[in-house]
Amino acid sequence: IHNEEIVITGDGSPVRSYLYMGDATNWLIRLMLSDKNKSIHNVGSSRSISIENLARLTKDVLASKSKVTIKALQTSDIGNFARNFYIPDISLIKRDFKITESISLEKSIIKTSQFYTSTKN
Repeated sequence: IHNEEIVITGDGSPVRSYLYMGDATNWLIRLMLSDKNKSIHNVGSSRSISIENLARLTKDVLASKSKVTIKALQTSDIGNFARNFYIPDISLIKRDFKITESISLEKSIIKTSQFYTSTKN
């Protein structure tokens, strides 16, 4: 947002998914109000992206002049459970609730940036 350096302390290879908070809130409310709320449904995005690629995508989407630095520190996961690939299977929630992701990752980066820049003023 402020063209500051984006620092990744690990190697940037872990893969995750990111769901816009508005979508997540909608999904969770629908789950809570449903008679299917006793079933297990994963909430999240089916789109996977590495931490490094997320940093680069954020930089590109925001047309930032930030530099992406990958420190690849070997100690970044000491004491933490290492899970390099974490993408939820959302087929059940899509089937049961006909839910889809309404906000793309790129749009969610923009909306989040707009929120944080508007609260600073």
